[in-house]
Amino acid sequence: MDPSLLEFAWSELLEKNKTVTIIFGSVEPLESYSAHLLLSKDEVYFTVLETKGSRCVYGPRSSEQ
Repeated sequence: MDPSLLEFAWSELLEKNKTVTIIFGSVEPLESYSAHLLLSKDEVYFTVLETKGSRCVYGPRSSEQ
């Protein structure tokens, strides 16, 4: 649960214009929950674009934001 990874993920996704449901494709419960905690508490790099059942789709905020 390293918050510095958010900046790295944000820059990668912003550059590639991508959205994510689980960061880096991990489907293990601990990694998924850790990613959820980081993204749900983040107010700098990511925003929720939509909710699909129990999963949220996150997208990178623009550089201006």
